[in-house]
Amino acid sequence: MKKTVSLLAVLMVMSTLTFARRLDTPAAAAASGMAVMKTGSIFKVFYKGPKENTVKVTILNSDKEIIYKEIVKNTAGFARPYNFVNLPEGDYSIEVNDETGTRIERVSYHTGSVQKLAHLSRLNGDTERFILTVSNKDSENLQIKIYTEDQTLIYSGNEKIKGDFAKIYNLEKITGKVSFEISDDKGVTKTLRY
Repeated sequence: MKKTVSLLAVLMVMSTLTFARRLDTPAAAAASGMAVMKTGSIFKVFYKGPKENTVKVTILNSDKEIIYKEIVKNTAGFARPYNFVNLPEGDYSIEVNDETGTRIERVSYHTGSVQKLAHLSRLNGDTERFILTVSNKDSENLQIKIYTEDQTLIYSGNEKIKGDFAKIYNLEKITGKVSFEISDDKGVTKTLRY
């Protein structure tokens, strides 16, 4: 039940990509999006396209060698898990290619002790909006702070979550780099920079 609710929440967030974009540019009307969520050794790729098309998913290691490749035909969206358990620890790239272009997410796979699993990415074709995903199994409170590159606090909020979490942040009035600081009830803090 938790997995179903989590999957629906992420798919709803991804589907807003299609409807919440500004439609004043032709590229915005035909955009597609991708997000990656990590749980243990599983990286789940969420994809939402503007219409049914053929999508190529490619996983590459840090030496740009293809580790895995597949083609998903006739799809407008999917959520697919990729298990890294038999791969060596290190940095990988997950590429999703469709008729609108290629999106690349860089991920790190490590089997040691795991802190809070959080991922931040820019929505495709958008310099103003970011999607933050946090993998979680329990109910807890997250404190999320966003800072500019000169460490000025521009956002502070609390999210009561049960299971996985995903939220889109619109930073249209901010220029330059930003960092997201995510803290949980246990005092574990993770900082993500973009």
